[in-house]
Amino acid sequence: MPVTANDGSNREMIITRLLDAPRELVWEAWTNPEHVKYWWGPDGFTNTIHEMEVKPGGVWRFMMHGPNGMDFPNKIIFTEVVKYERLAYTHGSEDENDPNIFTPR
Repeated sequence: MPVTANDGSNREMIITRLLDAPRELVWEAWTNPEHVKYWWGPDGFTNTIHEMEVKPGGVWRFMMHGPNGMDFPNKIIFTEVVKYERLAYTHGSEDENDPNIFTPR
């Protein structure tokens, strides 16, 4: 079956990190807006968190501010939340037909 430009099947991203930190602290860094705003995104970017509800179906809306002054709206919808174990989500924008939506694994 051919892959089209808007077909997300070729957009798989797997992120794995081994951190020398207590599991609870890593969870807090990922799920607390007061922490995540300081480290999320590429170097030089800052974040404004509009809402963050970490639960299945919960939404995280934030604006990434680029070092060049451009703003990038983001919307994450949590699909699976297992405290201290797993966060699964889709990442896109407010555009319901966002062609760049992706699901990290």
